[in-house]
Amino acid sequence: SFKLILLAKAKGDHKGEASFRRAKGKGFVALRCLEDLPNNKPLLMNVSLFVGNREIHPSKVHDFSGSSRFELGSAFTPVNFVAAAMNEETFSVRLRVKPEICH
Repeated sequence: SFKLILLAKAKGDHKGEASFRRAKGKGFVALRCLEDLPNNKPLLMNVSLFVGNREIHPSKVHDFSGSSRFELGSAFTPVNFVAAAMNEETFSVRLRVKPEICH
């Protein structure tokens, strides 16, 4: 099983400075595998990020056997959820995760 984590881009190092309001809707999405996986058997997954029905981050392949956590967005290019929501008051964030075939 997996856990979906939404993180606001921190505006400083103090408590309360990592909120979506302070970050103006910018942040990161992380996907964490909750299972213990053997290192010798790859678990490759193709992960895409959507806000509403629009794909806002291109698909990337990650091997969860090597690292149980995968992030979309980085300190240099966080995901802009406000822009992706296109002025909607509420929106949904979803990930499409599907197995990647090893050749």
